[in-house]
Amino acid sequence: RVTDRDHDGASYLFGGGDCDDSDPTRYPDAIEIPGNGIDEDCSGADLPLPVEWPLITRPPGANSPALDPEMNLILVTIDTLRTDVGFMGYDKPVTPNLDALAAQSTVFDRAYSMASYTGKSVGPILIGKYPSETDRDGGHFNTYAASNTLITERLKEAGVRTLGAASHWYFVPWSGLTQGMDLWDTSAVPSSGQGDNDTSVTSSELSDAALRLLAAPENTEGRFFMWLHYFDPHEQYMPHDGVPPEVAEDANTPSAQSKAAYDGEVWFTDKHLGRVLDFIQSQPWGKRTAIVVTSDHGEAFDDHSMSWHGFEIWECLVRVPLLVYVPGLLPHHVPVKRSQVDLVPTLLDIMGVSQPEAGELSGRSMMGD
Repeated sequence: RVTDRDHDGASYLFGGGDCDDSDPTRYPDAIEIPGNGIDEDCSGADLPLPVEWPLITRPPGANSPALDPEMNLILVTIDTLRTDVGFMGYDKPVTPNLDALAAQSTVFDRAYSMASYTGKSVGPILIGKYPSETDRDGGHFNTYAASNTLITERLKEAGVRTLGAASHWYFVPWSGLTQGMDLWDTSAVPSSGQGDNDTSVTSSELSDAALRLLAAPENTEGRFFMWLHYFDPHEQYMPHDGVPPEVAEDANTPSAQSKAAYDGEVWFTDKHLGRVLDFIQSQPWGKRTAIVVTSDHGEAFDDHSMSWHGFEIWECLVRVPLLVYVPGLLPHHVPVKRSQVDLVPTLLDIMGVSQPEAGELSGRSMMGD
């Protein structure tokens, strides 16, 4: 304090890191303003202006048709789903239903989550801000404060009915993740078995809950938004009947056996998600229902000498599947990097809901993609 001459809380001595002790706007914790030629946060250089997104060439004849003004939206997040899915080039038959949906969708080949574990990634997906910008506590299973505004609240304010379901005990009101929900179904949450050694199997029950919600006329007679969070691909891995034999081929090491068991969980989740997708397709409102599928993070199977998630941000942990199916748009792949921070503004555009004031969201709409 004695040597902090400009009283900004940092000294130029004793490792304080103040690069200009005569200017109280320049110190290590200052907010850096890109492109102004000033190194506010004493990092050693001014942060450059962000590079403009690369242009995406749409498929031939893919003009931008007007979206249905009565569009519905279903967001599916699958816990711990790596990019090992058929529509991203994986050679094992673990996602036939998602592959069929992807063939009609925009597939983002290099999409990234904002954290490598659930508590820090799901909330920001729904809020549209980076984890460090959200109001939350410091727990591993974060509680997000009511001061955050979720996509559900924005859609509900626009007159859209909001509903959803999850199958893990974290996805309850104290988490802050259900703000703005007209209906939130936790019937698929098991009464036990979801501790450190998770032995629960819940994809079937979650799809049952989703089908009940979608079959109720009061939920689908007007515009609706539904969020589903599947959990089975998260460790521990439980066996399932009917898994294709190719999934376990050449699984001769402990790591390969663990990966084969994980792939079986992915197959099982895809199987039951397929029931929901089939039902959507069979309904009159299915022709005006957009579907977005992504994951909160990936997993490591001896990648970088680790077999877990939550502590690092290697590609296997934060690069995730992302497909966006919008009726009327031609399917194609987007090869450049995109972030889940851009999902909320994209979902608002799909639903024809006005974007909030500048500064409320940290991402940009991907509708151009």
